[in-house]
Amino acid sequence: MIRGNKATRDKAIPFVATFLGGGTGYGSSFLSFPNLLPSGRTVAIPMARPEKADIVEAYLFMQLTAPSNRALKVRIGIGTFTSGVVPEIAYSEEYLNQQHKLITGRDDPLEAAASGTLYVDADLTRALHRRGDAEFNSDSFVLLVSYDVLPDPALGYSLEKFKLACTGQMGLAT
Repeated sequence: MIRGNKATRDKAIPFVATFLGGGTGYGSSFLSFPNLLPSGRTVAIPMARPEKADIVEAYLFMQLTAPSNRALKVRIGIGTFTSGVVPEIAYSEEYLNQQHKLITGRDDPLEAAASGTLYVDADLTRALHRRGDAEFNSDSFVLLVSYDVLPDPALGYSLEKFKLACTGQMGLAT
């Protein structure tokens, strides 16, 4: 059995960020069915933050299967809210490119060939809004997944796995 360092538990706790609802044009259901987005090519998903901790690490893992008729190209980012926990759903190409580069270090989207598997393994930490930022929301943050062309589940596209593992530093938000 592996013995962990319990001293770190005094300062930081691991948690898995969960989906925080959805509405017209946003939410986790559009990850599985992006072809149903009423407008645009970007899925905005509110993700829960811990109540009494600040996020100090955030690692996204997604496994997606590309549709059979074309390559799957995806960019990721962190978005903003219009009010409460309702995310903004429209973003400029410039903003999406800037966010994707900040997170991945790449100008090009993440890509898988037709019928291939796309693995997204990204550190979102640098892009998250911090306490004191005008865009900071103490309840949640917005994960953005932007497609170059909306994939269709009827043609084989699917979201196979999704996990957003984070670490929260305790004592900062009390």
